[in-house]
Amino acid sequence: MRNDPNAESFKLKHEVDIGLNEVTEDPKTCIPSCNRIPLPTQFVKILPLQPWGPSFNFSVWYVELRGCDDPEVVNPLIEQIQVYREREAIRLCLKHLRERNCMQAFESLQKKTRVQLEDPALSQLYTVLVSNGDFEAAEHLISGICGGGMFQEFIERVEYKVRKIIIEVRLSLMCAYHYCIHSYLV
Repeated sequence: MRNDPNAESFKLKHEVDIGLNEVTEDPKTCIPSCNRIPLPTQFVKILPLQPWGPSFNFSVWYVELRGCDDPEVVNPLIEQIQVYREREAIRLCLKHLRERNCMQAFESLQKKTRVQLEDPALSQLYTVLVSNGDFEAAEHLISGICGGGMFQEFIERVEYKVRKIIIEVRLSLMCAYHYCIHSYLV
């Protein structure tokens, strides 16, 4: 917000990615239940960005939030957010247990909750590379993943940039060659 008497309005981030893969639309609410759902909000906290500046005096005279407060719409969203938060908390616990090499607790929690930490190919890569230290098997696994098209969506989104590399050879005072590599974006 600017420090002037003019009225301002702006949109806040109001959707959360909950990580579902299916896209269906609820006929009652017309809200798509896909990866992004509206975030139910009850309170908004307004903080100054630069409280240490010379003109710290600020005042907010009026705040208006626009949205839907119908319980038939809001309550299912709150339930979806709660399920998402529980799943993410379990995933963080699984990650911690695997990093600490508590594999029995990791497997028990994963079996009991049926929450998957990551894609099975990444779990297999973690086992091969980190647990076993088998670099050749990791290379073969990554080659298989590339051949299976797992990176295809990312490759299609990435814009390629050509980079021109110039190698200069200079003779120093000590009569040893110094190589200077300059990288320029074309």
